[in-house]
Amino acid sequence: MSAANVGTWLLTVADGTATLDRTADDPAALTLGPRGLAALYAGTAVSTLRLAGLTTGGTTNDDAALSAAFTGKAFMLDDF
Repeated sequence: MSAANVGTWLLTVADGTATLDRTADDPAALTLGPRGLAALYAGTAVSTLRLAGLTTGGTTNDDAALSAAFTGKAFMLDDF
C-alpha cells in the first residue's frame, strides 16, 4: 500500500459530485476499511456492512446517505 493512500479521508457528495479530502481522525465518524469500501462500491448497503463488522461509527442517517450515494443498477458487461 502506498503511503499516499494511508490515513483518514472525508467523502463529500453534493450535486452528483464526490470528493475525497484528507482529514483528522474523528472517532464519531462512520469508518470503512478497504474491504468495507470495496463492498460499498459494489452496492452493498451500509446496514449489511455493519452486520458483517466492516464499518463502525456514524449514525443511521450516515448509513442511509452513504448507501444512497453508492446505489446503482447492477449490470454485467460480459456474458458467460
